[in-house]
Amino acid sequence: LLLSDMPAMRMIAQAGEIFAASWLDRLPSVTAERVADRWVGSASGPGMPEDPDAVWRLAVIAARAGLARQAVSLADIDSRRGTPRPERDVLLAYFTGDAASLKFLADDVFTQIEKGAQTVPQARAMLVLGKIAEGRLKPPAEKVEMLFRLIEARCSGRRDAALRAQLLLFRGQLALLESDHVGASAACKAACAQARASGNGRLLCSCLERSAAVALEMGRFRFAIQA
Repeated sequence: LLLSDMPAMRMIAQAGEIFAASWLDRLPSVTAERVADRWVGSASGPGMPEDPDAVWRLAVIAARAGLARQAVSLADIDSRRGTPRPERDVLLAYFTGDAASLKFLADDVFTQIEKGAQTVPQARAMLVLGKIAEGRLKPPAEKVEMLFRLIEARCSGRRDAALRAQLLLFRGQLALLESDHVGASAACKAACAQARASGNGRLLCSCLERSAAVALEMGRFRFAIQA
């Protein structure tokens, strides 16, 4: 009841999106969906909060809690209020995979890099790279390499092993899209090593799965079974 009450929820959200999302996570999934649906109804009705950031905070909370449908609805309501938010483009591009949102996001990232900006948010850059690796975006090869170099330059020390593993995994996926099986195999093998060094079990599973898929395409069945 407290979470579905808009004034009370705004007060909780002001304490921080992570704190508020942790409350939502404690609810059964059906109840959490119902609560977030009430936020959408309140935000789109005549009782829409006057605080220009309130609806956006609720969108972020819903996104953190994995409530994609409500997060997208709240972000869309927030966009109608006319407040420019680059983060909103990231959220919509991530959850909807909308081609126009993805292209706008990628163009903005590349424009910033070409201007020499070193402050491109990591989440935006990684999202764009991920969509390129999936084949959803197809910018020129020199722009892709420019984006890789930007993120690789930020990797330093053992604590960034997970980031290096993810970048190598993206390189492997791109090589596979280009039918470069040898390059894909080498990148995935290096990604596995970095994932092991990071201690991230879920990432290691993704790297091993990709290595096995590449090995199968190359006819290396024994290696695929080992992976």
